[in-house]
Amino acid sequence: MESDLSQNKSQFNRWGRTWPLMFFLILGICNAVSMKVGFIMEGKGLDKWGYHQFQKPWWITMMTFAGQALATPIYAIMAMKHEQTFRISDLSFKDFCEFSFPALSDAFEGIVSSVCVVFVGVSIDSMMKSGTLVGVSLISHFIFKKRFPCYKWVCILFVVLSLTMVGAAGIINADSSTTIKGSTFVVAIIIILKFVSQVGYSIKISYEEYFSQVKNYHPVMISGIEGIWSTFISAFICMPIAQYMPGDEGNGIREDTLDTFEMLKNTPSLVVLTIIIVLLGFFYSIVSITLIGRTSAVVRTLMEAFRTFLIWMVQFAIFYSLRTSSNQTLYKFRLAGEEWGLGSYVQLVGFIIMTFSILTYNKIPKYPCITYENEDETENENYRNQYNKNERSETTCENATVNLSPLLQIDTSTTYEKTSEESTLDS
Repeated sequence: MESDLSQNKSQFNRWGRTWPLMFFLILGICNAVSMKVGFIMEGKGLDKWGYHQFQKPWWITMMTFAGQALATPIYAIMAMKHEQTFRISDLSFKDFCEFSFPALSDAFEGIVSSVCVVFVGVSIDSMMKSGTLVGVSLISHFIFKKRFPCYKWVCILFVVLSLTMVGAAGIINADSSTTIKGSTFVVAIIIILKFVSQVGYSIKISYEEYFSQVKNYHPVMISGIEGIWSTFISAFICMPIAQYMPGDEGNGIREDTLDTFEMLKNTPSLVVLTIIIVLLGFFYSIVSITLIGRTSAVVRTLMEAFRTFLIWMVQFAIFYSLRTSSNQTLYKFRLAGEEWGLGSYVQLVGFIIMTFSILTYNKIPKYPCITYENEDETENENYRNQYNKNERSETTCENATVNLSPLLQIDTSTTYEKTSEESTLDS
């Protein structure tokens, strides 16, 4: 199933691969910081809750998904102008429902991520997203029976170790850092949920790669349909649950939607922030899927590690530049940054181990002490039958092995050789 707007990554020039990388970093940082700023802003809500901070992780998450959903009408207009473009109406009911799986995974991960940003911090949330590698690898091994060489299992173990260190850093800093709002126990629970949610995030990324590189759906269409599903799940399942959860408003669990609307009505700056988050959700989702479509989920994982480092530096810059400000408004927003504490040393070591392990996993660079010979063939031996010949023949690339994530990596050398021979015979 092809789209004249969807192109194989081998057809893009260097700039065609560079701009998604650049905007993936910029928009990712802006998205993370804007969420943190939003949770610090204050406004007048319902009388029973009074004047309080806009700690609305469920609402912010839904607005991010609403931004993704905006891509749907935009793609519809694009399809109208290009008659040969694959249209949303051409999707079967089964194909449309297939988008619900990454959307459900994204909804769970998005809510946990927002709660983590509120009570723990942006940098820890970003670093924990590197747990995607673990989730993808475990799913591909136990569900798709894919075999990995020993060095990759060692890398996975080191990533787990590094994630444990990053999570421990948040727990260590919980009682001493002014930028962490939760108690030690609350932070520990959030860290555990964050780690579990990365399995869902792994499913989302792998599905997006499957949609963009195997089914050749356009990134804008993928973003839009996923956004519709995620918004629907958030609005009609998650938000009603949060509405009737026990506890006080703004504790990250209970969230009064009527109070949210009241705060938006009384505080124009919150409306502006919501619009910004919607737009960032729209652009960031498209850029992320475009990045995967033109490179691979592996590249996205590597770029997330680099983006995490940049976010961490921005967080320190915000905190230490505003903590001495005489302006009370600016001083309040120092909490959008991050304070260096005892646990930060542990977090730094964990981040270094994590980055080194991810690079080694992806054979960057190749070490003489590790045997890579016939590795791709060994890994893909039990995976070739996951997709039929038609789907494999639609995916073209310069090399014999399509550079997908561990869930979707397919060795197509036999397919291309056979196709070439058959073409010769037919001619």
